[in-house]
Amino acid sequence: MLKSKLIILTFLFILCFNTLTIAQSNHGATHSTPGNIENLRYSKRMQLMMSGQSPTNLNHSFQLLGRWTGGSCTAVVVKGSYAYTACNDGFRILNVFDPESPVQLSLLEIGSVLDVEVDVTRAYALVQDSGLSIIDVSDRTRPVELGFLEITSPTDVALFSHYAYVTARDGLHIVDVARLDLPVEAGFFGTDCEARGLYIDVYAAYVVDSNGLLHIVDVIYPHNPVEIGSFHMDDAADDVVIADSIAFIANGPRRGLRIVDVSDFHAPVELGFFSNGSTIHEIIVGEDIALLAYGEAGLILLDISNPRFPLETGHYDTGSRTTGLDISGRYLYVTDEEEGLYILTLGDLTGVENGKNGEPASFVLRQNYPNPFNAKTCLSYRINESCRVILTVQDLLGRTNLTLIDEFQEPGDHSLLFDAGSLLSGTYIVRLNTGIFIESKKIMLIR
Repeated sequence: MLKSKLIILTFLFILCFNTLTIAQSNHGATHSTPGNIENLRYSKRMQLMMSGQSPTNLNHSFQLLGRWTGGSCTAVVVKGSYAYTACNDGFRILNVFDPESPVQLSLLEIGSVLDVEVDVTRAYALVQDSGLSIIDVSDRTRPVELGFLEITSPTDVALFSHYAYVTARDGLHIVDVARLDLPVEAGFFGTDCEARGLYIDVYAAYVVDSNGLLHIVDVIYPHNPVEIGSFHMDDAADDVVIADSIAFIANGPRRGLRIVDVSDFHAPVELGFFSNGSTIHEIIVGEDIALLAYGEAGLILLDISNPRFPLETGHYDTGSRTTGLDISGRYLYVTDEEEGLYILTLGDLTGVENGKNGEPASFVLRQNYPNPFNAKTCLSYRINESCRVILTVQDLLGRTNLTLIDEFQEPGDHSLLFDAGSLLSGTYIVRLNTGIFIESKKIMLIR
């Protein structure tokens, strides 16, 4: 009887602890509720807000502000007053301070560029058929290639910490870019066909391929990625975004947008779909809405407040084939493979300059994973400026047991694998201190 009571008490303690840590995680981590989506620069997921109104209550008439027609573009990333574009003749930077009159600042002729991501003063461009180019963009009028890694037929790129994740003809390549002049492949996850799109969160990579398979891959150890779940579809998939444990998948012209619950990695469940007879090239997901770069069908806005029944509520035709999009402040930036770049507005639609669009809006210490843990767990955080970072592990009385980091670091996302070593089982505090920001998280070690 005593043993049974102890088991019940232990279960209740763990349950209460997990409830507490989940609440803390929702306060400051990358996993948020649909009503308060926090963006990740490396994920192509944006925060979209409707000024307190529901999508169906708005007049969804896109308005054209300006255009740039100097070349064919396939993708765009906007940071501040600059648009970084992937074009068929190279990597191009535009000044979009005046959205009605975008101006080209530079063109780096490195071949046909398929996709691009930007992190502070560096751009990561995928060159068709050849690989990953790392570019210094600190002087936007004179971008300079710093390094290059050969990857056959790359398709998509995302960033986290000092790794670039690249999908390609043979699978997912995890590239260590700590040395910009000498990027090296740190890990690889093979697929049976062409991997076409990906989404990276702190602990997992979501990869879609030409056979219509969603691979959920554990990347806590980048050198040894392991598949932990999958979902099969009936057409090729091109892009994926995760929002609050729901996957939004570009799944060919027949099925269009597939909406899948991935809260259980081992048993994903389809919730709904939307189709408009064309191929989706890029997805942005926000608060109850989604924007789709829908190829020949143009730019489409969906109400996804009920993910089982997504509803089209807005449309804009770019003239040829809509391939990429980004959002910054009040403006949408849309690429067309023949028509160049469109700059649009839409009613009260607002994108918070956070994540992919600009510098991270705040410092954040994320909840560790797994938690509770046995011996090892992954810690991650974000800083938005160069500063001294002190990361410590303390007991519940505030006494420091271990100092994990005490050094100056560059802005961006950082992560490390914490080995509890000889620490005894129990609850500890991880504390991040940058001088102007302090945050703590509870972690539980169970031997």
